[in-house]
Amino acid sequence: MKKISAIIVAFLMMITSWVGLMPLEHIKASTQINNAVFVAVRWVPVGYNRDGSALSSARLFPWQRINQEVWGSNAYPMPRPNAPRPATQANSSKPLFYTEVYLDVTPAGGQSQLSNHWYIVMDDAGQIWFDQDGRFQDSRESGLPLDRCDPNTGKVDPTGFNNTMGPYMIGDYIHFDHSKKFPFSPRGTLGDFPVFEGDYTGRLFGLGQAELGDSQTRVLLMSEVLFAGCDQTRYNLSVQTDLWHGVQPSVTAARLYSSFGDIKMNAQSVQRSTALGTGGTNFFPPATTFHNVQIRHRSYIGVQIWKDDGVNVNLAGSGNTNPNNLSDDYVPGHSGE
Repeated sequence: MKKISAIIVAFLMMITSWVGLMPLEHIKASTQINNAVFVAVRWVPVGYNRDGSALSSARLFPWQRINQEVWGSNAYPMPRPNAPRPATQANSSKPLFYTEVYLDVTPAGGQSQLSNHWYIVMDDAGQIWFDQDGRFQDSRESGLPLDRCDPNTGKVDPTGFNNTMGPYMIGDYIHFDHSKKFPFSPRGTLGDFPVFEGDYTGRLFGLGQAELGDSQTRVLLMSEVLFAGCDQTRYNLSVQTDLWHGVQPSVTAARLYSSFGDIKMNAQSVQRSTALGTGGTNFFPPATTFHNVQIRHRSYIGVQIWKDDGVNVNLAGSGNTNPNNLSDDYVPGHSGE
């Protein structure tokens, strides 16, 4: 029997973006272009830099200052699932992995910008926490009265500026920038999670996970929900990924796919210099933007990311593969990058 690589295409992600459908009574003609992102970034082990080198001074994360508390506190430890509110040290969680994303990619050719930066941590219970200042706090609902003018009230840890979001798990959805706000995650509430009928503002992401080939590198996936239907809403959809980051020249390529033919089949290289962070010096993570994407059907769309390096990973195959040709060179039973 021919031995075929466990992953024929080094990283084929048909773990796809949801496409939401707005009810007809809410549809209005629109010609606007919205920015959206699909994220596939590596989970980095706590205590290490992205390049695998150890962090100095027993720090957990690169952004942490020496002796700075960034993962809960003695009074308010970060909780395991079903921990009391507040948690105790006996039922506290420990961070295992971290990563970073930018939820906004403003495409402008060589002057594209990254913004809306988030730090993300997965703990040893599989819980995922999001934070913009890098100081993670217990953001579950405490049961105390909530004052919407003070974002700390009602949270288990009321100290400082608690802007942590979570906990979430792989398979959950996270809602950013909703006009009426979601003060707690579904797993962090004490009662029923609030549902706002007919309010489609904000941005919704599905959380997924994958492994990269035989290296067992864990990858966080964030798939933004897009609107489909009769309106004219279009998207500049950026694929943001650090897979094979640092390889020169760049070998990371991306492609979108729709089974309905909504999206023109074309592939693009994910270059390190595609977009800059808000400081003007940071290229992490790289991104490439597919312009004027319009979804016309309620469906999934596919996102494929592969290593366009010309290496045939079909060990039993004899087909040809070529580097940097924006094709995965996949021939069933013969070849594939």
